[in-house]
Order: sequence, then structure tokens, then C-alpha cells
Amino acid sequence: MDISLAIEYFTFIFITSFVTIQIVSSAKDKTYVRILRNQKLTIVLSLTLIILSFIWFFSSGDRNAQTYMEGGQISIVFGLGSFTAVVITKMLKSFYGNN
Repeated sequence: MDISLAIEYFTFIFITSFVTIQIVSSAKDKTYVRILRNQKLTIVLSLTLIILSFIWFFSSGDRNAQTYMEGGQISIVFGLGSFTAVVITKMLKSFYGNN
């Protein structure tokens, strides 16, 4: 496994999962998950972060080359990134309390 690629992939998945949670919570008006008070601001910032994370991830290196990461390894990193996004969302919400 290429550790630097795994870290980049983890970061990419974490960011996109975190802001996806924020977009869905804003669209469904679930204030117990949404970090920011303003619903429209949350959606705009989340979409901006998704676009920027895609640009960063796919422009930072040659993704067409052999990566030495197999499907199982990518699945584990994806699961860890998504799980971490859920945990960090809950932690941030508990720190900020009910807006």
C-alpha cells in the first residue's frame, strides 16, 4: 500500500463525507447534525469544499499510474474516512451545542 496515497485518499473521503453530511442535514432541515446555523450558507460552503477537494485530489498527482492500492485497501480507507467524518461531525456538534 502506498501510504502517501492512502493519506491523500483518506483526506479526500473525509472532506467529501463531512460536507455531504452537512448538505443532507441542510436539505432535510436536521439541525441536530448541521454545524452552522444558516442553511443556505452551509450548502454553499459544502458544495465549494466538495469542488475544491475534487480539484485538489485529482490535480495533485497522476491518478492513472499504478497505485499499488488494491480494492480491499481502498475500501478500508474509504470506510475509515467516512466513519471519521461522522465522528467529527458529532464531536463538533457537541462542542457547539444546539445553535
